[in-house]
Amino acid sequence: MLNDAKLRAKWIKSLGYFSIIIGDLVGFCGLGVALGYWLWKKWNAPIWTLPLTSSLGLGIAMYRLYKMMQKEVDETDRENGDR
Repeated sequence: MLNDAKLRAKWIKSLGYFSIIIGDLVGFCGLGVALGYWLWKKWNAPIWTLPLTSSLGLGIAMYRLYKMMQKEVDETDRENGDR
């Protein structure tokens, strides 16, 4: 029964990470698109501002996910006694 509880906890943790990943990707890319569109329409910036800002948002999301995964790996290593 203990093994089943650990499996359930691991599954819930994985689902939580998945929702954070999707939220970060959609949120930061959406913010980049909105910022690019606003710059294009309001300040008459070139049209390539839109993909530039959305790529910047994607880069920020990927950096945040990288830091989150590094923290998870460090915690797992400490639990297992690897570091």
